[in-house]
Amino acid sequence: MALRTALLSFLVVVFLFAPVANAQEDVTLPAGFAPSTVWLSRNPPVAGEALRIYTVVYNGSDRSLEGSVSFLVDEVEVGTASFSLFSGDSKVLSTQWTPDEGTHSVSGTITSLIDSKTKDTRSVSTKASTVLSVQVAAPAPQPAALEALTAADSIIASTTPRIVAAFAEVASATESLRAYGETYLTNLATSSPPAINEVTSTELFVPDNPNPTLMQEAAKILLPVFANSALFYLVFIGTLLFLFFLLIRRMRGPRRR
Repeated sequence: MALRTALLSFLVVVFLFAPVANAQEDVTLPAGFAPSTVWLSRNPPVAGEALRIYTVVYNGSDRSLEGSVSFLVDEVEVGTASFSLFSGDSKVLSTQWTPDEGTHSVSGTITSLIDSKTKDTRSVSTKASTVLSVQVAAPAPQPAALEALTAADSIIASTTPRIVAAFAEVASATESLRAYGETYLTNLATSSPPAINEVTSTELFVPDNPNPTLMQEAAKILLPVFANSALFYLVFIGTLLFLFFLLIRRMRGPRRR
């Protein structure tokens, strides 16, 4: 009799507490998004200017949880963030967003959630955040001076390669002229006077210049200018400026009194 009573009592206890244990495994945990916790780093937002979307997740259960959140704009994912929360913890999550002009709906949703210890999937009471309606303003018009500066910058950026290429061609041609002049003046300055045949008393060759000594002296004076690149370009540019000045003066004509 006593054995039957003990067995009956055991069956009653198992019958009463087994559903409770199973319910604890399937219970919805008091965790997820805090109420009204979606906000922006800039208000009002401006089209084309990057900002951040923020939200807060919390864990009011007695378990440690981890998971990830998707940030949605008009129900399209624009970023994700992961989190790990001990019991009683909360955490601020964010992602970057560059909005377009118009009205948008911004929200967040928990896409995965597991028990940190058992790695079992869990459900929470607030899996989705509240939806924030955002009015994105058009960008402010640029001042006229700034638009002109931007246009000038674009023109400079597009024409600079051509200017550089043209300058390189001019510099190459000028350098070739300098090198040729240096070689020519060196040969002229170091050339010997025509040789004389002692038997016939005639020159072995007839020079092109009837006065080679004067040309040699001139070559010796000009040679340092062509041999020194810095001095050559200084004289070259000075000569061009002087010729340009004479041309402008000639174009203006004689002054009237």
